Amino acid sequence: MTFYFDSLHDFIYMDGHGLFVWLCYVMTIVVFGGLFILSWMKKSAFIRKQAQVIRREQQ
Repeated sequence: MTFYFDSLHDFIYMDGHGLFVWLCYVMTIVVFGGLFILSWMKKSAFIRKQAQVIRREQQ
């Protein structure tokens, strides 16, 4: 089996492009993480609001 990189340093540095590559990975993870958290918070708020509406209608 052949590896493109000879060492961990070469893998991280990526012939001078490592900073750009790793920043792209980090930004992607941050954006997807933010979307996940925002969606989860909105879903929770929607469920709470619907529970309030149901309780109000039952009275």
